[in-house]
Amino acid sequence: MLVVFALALQHSSGVAGKGKQQKGKQAAPDEVTAVIFQNLPSFTGGFSVVLKAVGTDTYMPIYIGTAEGVAIQRGLDRERPVRPMTHNLLVDVIARMGGTVDHLTVSDLVDGTYYGTLYIKQGKKVHEIDCRPSDGMAIATTAGASIKIAKKVLAKAGMTAVQMQAEGFPIASPTPQPTL
Repeated sequence: MLVVFALALQHSSGVAGKGKQQKGKQAAPDEVTAVIFQNLPSFTGGFSVVLKAVGTDTYMPIYIGTAEGVAIQRGLDRERPVRPMTHNLLVDVIARMGGTVDHLTVSDLVDGTYYGTLYIKQGKKVHEIDCRPSDGMAIATTAGASIKIAKKVLAKAGMTAVQMQAEGFPIASPTPQPTL
């Protein structure tokens, strides 16, 4: 089962980008659409990406490396470096070979390690490529592709906003308070 998430990253300096759901792409029965809700530098080094299940109060943090966090942010910001970085290069190679990045699925969680599958369309064929979710997110954001999470993974690692706050994540209150 999969859950699809919408994307938006946040650095310590504030919100860097707002995620957008892919139009016309429906999640399979075992999927939920997702967005990257936050991409925060971690106190242990690297980043923590927080995915949010679209239409729910369910979040899922994934700790990733600094290079991947920066690449994800560049993809969300649609920033194209003067010379291609690794994730840009891979998206370009896929396109030159007649393919497109369809989506990333965070497909499993085993002993605290997340597993991902990158789906590449080439004509009528769909290639399923094993990847680290962090690399897959960088490729998906660079290509403008969606991110999905297996429902079984969300069931293991999903948290409410209240649980995220208790773990120290700066998640806004699930019910915004009126301002005067």
